Amino acid sequence: MNAITSRRNSIGRLDTSNDRRSKLAAARTVEKARAGIDIITSAPPARGSTVIAAREQYLQVLRLRVKYPDDSLTQLAERMGVTKNAYWSLLRRALLHANKIRLKDGR
Repeated sequence: MNAITSRRNSIGRLDTSNDRRSKLAAARTVEKARAGIDIITSAPPARGSTVIAAREQYLQVLRLRVKYPDDSLTQLAERMGVTKNAYWSLLRRALLHANKIRLKDGR
């Protein structure tokens, strides 16, 4: 085996490993999103138009992750009409919000 073939094989193994890690992370996020939807929808809505808008946006981002479990963050962001970073920030905040509710309610 020459050096070029060896290098290609190494890169191929790294790509496969990265794909596997990405799929596992996406699957974990989908499960967290499902739980987040349950938690947020079962909690009584807070008062105030800003809070209600944030709650709806959190539910939108979580539902999108669950509906398209195999999509990349870039694809999900495009579906929502935002940048990848904006989508990831919304998803992260939605999951944190759900966790806060869960801890507050002692679930």
